[in-house]
Amino acid sequence: MKKRIFEITCPHCGHSFFIARDTYLIKEKKSVEYDRLRQGIYFYHQCQNCHQLFELQTPLLYRDSELGFSLLLSDHAPTSPSSPMLWVKDTSQFKDAFSILDRSLDLKKTLPLLSYARKNFGDQARIESYDPDRQILWIEENGNRQGLKCPEDLQTSD
Repeated sequence: MKKRIFEITCPHCGHSFFIARDTYLIKEKKSVEYDRLRQGIYFYHQCQNCHQLFELQTPLLYRDSELGFSLLLSDHAPTSPSSPMLWVKDTSQFKDAFSILDRSLDLKKTLPLLSYARKNFGDQARIESYDPDRQILWIEENGNRQGLKCPEDLQTSD
C-alpha cells in the first residue's frame, strides 16, 4: 500500500481538510481495504465538521495478481502501463469494474446486464453474486435481491 495526502473540501458544508488515502493497493483478501471495496464503501468519507457522508475521488491503482487484473482510477489515462490495465475516470466506474472483475466475470458481458438492472430495479443496484450453475446474476438494490437469468455464462475463460 502507498498513501498520499490530499486536500479535500466537503461538498455539503465546504469544510476543507487534509486526508491520507491509499494510491496503490494489492489484493489481500483479509484486509480492511479489500472488504470495503467488496462492500462498495471504500470511497466514502464522513465529514468531521457536518458529519455528512460523501464520496472521495482520489487516484487509486488496484492490482489483483491472482486474477490477473489491474484497475486504475485516475483523471488521466496512463502514459505507458507496464501491464494490462483497465482505466476508469470515476468511482462509480471503478466500483462496477471491481465488482465484476473480482468475481471473475467478463466485463463486456456483465456491464450491459448491470445497466439493465439499474434501469429496471433502481440506480443503486449492484452485483451481489453470480451463480454459474444456473447462470443467474444476483443483484441487490436497497435490501431487495433480484436474480437476472443470463443468456450465456458470464465467467471469464482463462
